[in-house]
Amino acid sequence: MRPILLLSLLLATAAPVLACDCGNQYLDSKNGKERAVQVFSGTPIAKTGHFGDMTYVFQIDSLWHGMLLKNTTVNGGMGSCAFAFRIGVPYLIFSSGGKGSPAEPVKTSICSANKELANSFNEVKDLGRVVYSYSQPQAIPSPAKKPVVLRPPGR
Repeated sequence: MRPILLLSLLLATAAPVLACDCGNQYLDSKNGKERAVQVFSGTPIAKTGHFGDMTYVFQIDSLWHGMLLKNTTVNGGMGSCAFAFRIGVPYLIFSSGGKGSPAEPVKTSICSANKELANSFNEVKDLGRVVYSYSQPQAIPSPAKKPVVLRPPGR
């Protein structure tokens, strides 16, 4: 009798659980370059908001797909689909929209295969060549000018 009473009491006081429904919107390293708006690695350096509606500022390291500024605003998702990033930890991010500005943050959630970069070897391998690296100096070609060859004097 006691176990039934205890079970009834637990069931009567249980709060409803909200689950995230990703549907067919899941983004990962296999479909990410085709379906994601941006695929990048970066480190969150600041956050605002509260869990379930958190916005982060990321310092971007590498970009596999899309266009972003070096410091990009990222919305981690809403409600039960929110992805909680840890400040100072580098991540691989698959986003589903936004431009990365404070007015239009990049959108991502647990429906994307966001992962700590240290644990993303296979995903990075699947993504292939980095399109742009913010940590490496980039040569910007100038098609209007011919290359200048410097020679020592007297030659």
